[in-house]
Amino acid sequence: MDISTMSNITETSTVTTENNVTMVKDIIKLHALSLWLQMTSDLVIIMFIVISNGLVLWTVYKVSSLHTITSIFIVNLSAVDLISGVVAVPINCVTNYIIPLTTGTYTDNKYLCILKTFLLLLCIGLSIYGLVAICIERYIAVIHPLRYYTLMTAKRSIVLLACIWSYCFIACGLMFFDGFNTYQVGLQCSTHNTLNPTYFMFLKLNTLVPFLVTIVVYSRITWVAMKHRLKIQSVLASIDNARAVAYNNDRYVALTMGFVQGVFLLMYTPFIILSSLPMHKYKTMSWFTTVWYVTSALLYINSGVNPWIYVIRLKRYRDAMKVALRLTSIQDTELTVSTITT
Repeated sequence: MDISTMSNITETSTVTTENNVTMVKDIIKLHALSLWLQMTSDLVIIMFIVISNGLVLWTVYKVSSLHTITSIFIVNLSAVDLISGVVAVPINCVTNYIIPLTTGTYTDNKYLCILKTFLLLLCIGLSIYGLVAICIERYIAVIHPLRYYTLMTAKRSIVLLACIWSYCFIACGLMFFDGFNTYQVGLQCSTHNTLNPTYFMFLKLNTLVPFLVTIVVYSRITWVAMKHRLKIQSVLASIDNARAVAYNNDRYVALTMGFVQGVFLLMYTPFIILSSLPMHKYKTMSWFTTVWYVTSALLYINSGVNPWIYVIRLKRYRDAMKVALRLTSIQDTELTVSTITT
């Protein structure tokens, strides 16, 4: 290739980039009000996430009766959601709203855009696999209650969660390597503009498989809880009446966590469906932009919903939160001190 040809390619590339920048500035000016409204909405969502999960973490920390194996997994889920509210969603606000509104163009920092995508998808992955871990823990509690304290120790629970975090970090961290990311400076910092389509499909499959696993396992838990509850309780009562009472609580907690999984599925499915559509056909349509924002907002909101499911459905967490907030004393509740098997 001679110098003149290389020069022509460079000039063409420069003109194309300048045209893209001009077009982006026009789009941002046209949708400035919409961007302000979306940013305000995201700021409200951030406050909701931080307050909700902060309450859960504070409650578990302050109330010793919640220091159980189940709470290890719930704390993990709340910690992930809190990271989403404190780090991931705010960086999303910076790249999608603050930079465009203040500079008139999208971020020119490739790695800031990749970092935003990494954090958002990492939190989603950790949430999904965290729900799988809870699913496993509840399966053992309901299906194999006599072996629960042998199989589910604090050490094993922490090792399981460490494996989940390691896998999610590795799977999502690949996007920092060229070939896995396709971001070009000047484009909107969206998932489709950032990730290689094949790699993005790999990440989506990594969420679909756990969903299918949890659906099967929770179906099994529900069937056993409905069909053999009385038989299992009578066996446990013959050994230790306290275990029979604990089993009834475990069964209800399992159904509650299944409800949490169902809510997550409902709020996550629209994003998966929309992200599977051919973006080049729809991304210029105003209705698609609106629907895309709504589906993304649903994902963020879900990070703050789980704590209120615990409070509404589980009396123990409801009482514990009142104690943690000093709205009542522990003597006025049915809370007792619990220990964790190591």
